[in-house]
Amino acid sequence: CYQLSEIGSISYFMTIRYKYCTTGLKAIDFYLCLYYYVVKRKGINMLKKLSEEISLLLVSNKIISIENREIYIYGIELLLSNIITFIAIVLISIVTKTFLISMLYSLIFCSLRVFAGGYHCKTYISCFFTSISIYILMLVLNFQLDSIKSILSIILVVLFSPIILMFAPVEHENNPLTAEEKVKYRKCCIIITLAIIALFIVSILFSLFEISFIISWTMTAVAALIIISKIEGGKNNEKAGT
Repeated sequence: CYQLSEIGSISYFMTIRYKYCTTGLKAIDFYLCLYYYVVKRKGINMLKKLSEEISLLLVSNKIISIENREIYIYGIELLLSNIITFIAIVLISIVTKTFLISMLYSLIFCSLRVFAGGYHCKTYISCFFTSISIYILMLVLNFQLDSIKSILSIILVVLFSPIILMFAPVEHENNPLTAEEKVKYRKCCIIITLAIIALFIVSILFSLFEISFIISWTMTAVAALIIISKIEGGKNNEKAGT
């Protein structure tokens, strides 16, 4: 994708590659193009500036106070970052012709992630590319593991669903939860996880292995983020104790 700077046009590059790539390569190409525009073209700075402009507009219209502006800048950045990530997933799903399974992935991941919590990247750009990387890896594996997809899906759900059920919710230092919220989030997370497991069982019984793999991969990703958060929290506690 280093040729992007020479070609000077993502649309031209994607048109050429689209005709000759497998679904996995198309997704990877799109990912590299996003990296080029966001990192090389400093697109993340635009996100910051846009958030600041929106917050100024809200202050000038007396919707928010100037004292709370920094809080709203953070919130607006987070919202815009999530919107951009979702738009990127939609675009990749259109390019790779995986719209339905991509929407299923997004629905399950978001519904679990909201209540389960887990690791959060320190910057929006790393959060964006981590999210897209998890999604693209799912697409690649989905098209490359046909022969073992059903067995792998069962193994992943058996291994990682208990982690979600045992440890969720995992709060973040930027978004601490009250005792009441923890109880509420845990109940919601257990209900959602059990519903997703039920959907997984149905997909296996009806040989819908693509759906079962999407479910298992999503639960694996959420569980992995919980594990990373627990490990990071343990390290921080050790540092605080020394």
